[in-house]
Amino acid sequence: MRACPRSPCRDGQGSEDAEDDTGTGSPGQDAGADFRTQHPVRYWLWTRVSWLNARHLQLAWITLGTLMLTDLYILLLASGAFSDPRIFN
Repeated sequence: MRACPRSPCRDGQGSEDAEDDTGTGSPGQDAGADFRTQHPVRYWLWTRVSWLNARHLQLAWITLGTLMLTDLYILLLASGAFSDPRIFN
């Protein structure tokens, strides 16, 4: 069966080997390289957000641990277990 170029075939199925017409570069070229060179600030931000996203679980546990320690500190202060240790008045 012959594939229909860039348009839906008679049976409603698109061509499997039709190129993606997203405008991100020429066929066979790495679309990511084009994005990095045309939008360096956006790419820099994307890499930072991706780094945070990859460590989401670790950061969530760290945040939960610090919240628990803060709650314990406030509980001990409220119960009078010790006075508020201040470094500066």
